[in-house]
Amino acid sequence: SLNWIRVNGEYVLFAPNTFSPSSLVPENQFFKPSIIGVDDAEFEIYIYDRWGDLVYQYDESYKDWQGWDGKANGGGNASQTEVYVWLIRTEDINGDYHEYLGHVTLIF
Repeated sequence: SLNWIRVNGEYVLFAPNTFSPSSLVPENQFFKPSIIGVDDAEFEIYIYDRWGDLVYQYDESYKDWQGWDGKANGGGNASQTEVYVWLIRTEDINGDYHEYLGHVTLIF
């Protein structure tokens, strides 16, 4: 007799709560959540200021995405030091949809 085993892929999201574009440590210069089980083409991220205005958005159309560098509205203006709300939407390797909401503090 034949037995079937289903193996689901691993899926984990980690998002830092603080970053500083002026940091001397390159890993701390961008807000870039780490997502295991999803590549850059399988998620969207939206970042809002405390008034609810969208200041940054990422989707799969970006090439060689480094993360959010703390600049608002397409990179023209540096954002203020404050807490920002982020929304991440992903689809994992099993085809399941996920949505996360959190916050990150930007420090210059």
